[in-house]
Amino acid sequence: MIRTLYAAFENLNIDERYSMRYNLIVLVEALATVCLHVAIELYGLRPRSYA
Repeated sequence: MIRTLYAAFENLNIDERYSMRYNLIVLVEALATVCLHVAIELYGLRPRSYA
């Protein structure tokens, strides 16, 4: 399965690769936001920094 995914990734052009990279970054940012909300709502914790 990994080989198939890697082969499919190799066939993408540069615009499609950067598009996937951007979407991955957006996904990670969204997950971080969810984690912050859970920490604040359930545990009353506040982050020291958002950086």
